[in-house]
Amino acid sequence: MEKITSFVIATVFLVFIGLEARHYAETIQGSVLPNTPIHASIILILLLCLSTSFQRVDTFAYIHFFYTPFILSPILVILIPSFQDMRLYNFTPILGNHPTWGGFMKGAVVVAQAIGNILVITMIIPFMQKPKKAIKGALWGLLVGGLVVISLTTVTVGVFGENEVKNMYWPFLNLGRMVNIPADVLSRIDAILIISWIYGVFTTLLSYYFFMVRGFSEVFQVEHYRKISILAAPIIYLISILPDDIYTMYDYILWFSRYGIVPLLAYPYILLLIAVIRKKKGAIT
Repeated sequence: MEKITSFVIATVFLVFIGLEARHYAETIQGSVLPNTPIHASIILILLLCLSTSFQRVDTFAYIHFFYTPFILSPILVILIPSFQDMRLYNFTPILGNHPTWGGFMKGAVVVAQAIGNILVITMIIPFMQKPKKAIKGALWGLLVGGLVVISLTTVTVGVFGENEVKNMYWPFLNLGRMVNIPADVLSRIDAILIISWIYGVFTTLLSYYFFMVRGFSEVFQVEHYRKISILAAPIIYLISILPDDIYTMYDYILWFSRYGIVPLLAYPYILLLIAVIRKKKGAIT
């Protein structure tokens, strides 16, 4: 049962990597490199994740620690000036027209996928010097990530409005193009935002790849992570090129976000239920 569950969750991350890699390539081609083939962008980001995913856990942690300021700083640069362009009427009615509980939960599940890589922390707890602090760190990470998502969504809707946002592929990128820095110190804020976003995509894909490689290694009892990392790359590439166009890609992402997140959310409760039935209590040493 344990191996089956691990296999399912690792497979979910495998598909997530493929879809996110395609999303990354579509954004790069549509915003900064229109003449760059999508296949080239996908292959390059996968090679980068492949070469990093089987490194030591401390290397994985240092990468995230190093890139975090470069991801958050440009977001703040865009968010702060954009507050003055927000309009209150863009938020009304607060709950929308004809709100339903089902519609609310569909959106909630999609957002949960955006911060679902918090599950990766469970893979590195055994390597921590102070594992008791893992819960505190995970909660802080979840809080910061959640606040970033809420802030981006709030400011974007407040500036553009619901109807206009629906017609945009990357609303926050368009918001970055509207920001003006005094004295023209930076004339292309959106370019800096793209660079920051690339860092964010890399760390996200690396987290998924890290979890996937170690998950499959446990299932198939493979000692060398390099083998799983290399063998998984072609499969991920095939998944990434499966959508015919950007519209199909977003359909796949939305569908898989709603249903692929289910085992990730259910797994902790399954473990808790098994622990209660067996009357076992875990302890972090």
